Amino acid sequence: MSSNKNNRTSKILKNSTAVIGALNRALVRIPLVGEKMVAGPSKSLGRLTARNKILGFKTDPSYENALFNWELFLELIGAEFQKKDLSPTVKIYTFLRCPAGYTEPGHLGACAATMELDRSLVSTSGGQLIIEKRIPIDGLCAVRIVPA
Repeated sequence: MSSNKNNRTSKILKNSTAVIGALNRALVRIPLVGEKMVAGPSKSLGRLTARNKILGFKTDPSYENALFNWELFLELIGAEFQKKDLSPTVKIYTFLRCPAGYTEPGHLGACAATMELDRSLVSTSGGQLIIEKRIPIDGLCAVRIVPA
């Protein structure tokens, strides 16, 4: 994909991430089904995203591709993060700001349901995403990616 088209796509995704976050916060308030209404489509979207060659994702499952796809996804949605290599097979990503705007304890349900996208993207790509801290509770988000 051309760099110009990739930049346009990224700008669209960055701008829509906060809007989707607000919609998800409203949806999860629906009793009994709200979180499922967000988690199910998020999980499916993660699988589809990991298979999207047009955006530059690598479709063969491997730990290396899981890392590549995760970082590409984060770049496309405008996430600001720090990466720490604990070992050749353990990487920790820390976020100080949630791209979807989940900042308060009341946003935890939306955060958990939306993170199904991240988990399924990483697992479809060949890794496993482990959530260690969440911004609505801990003030920062920390996730670990390990081989599947």
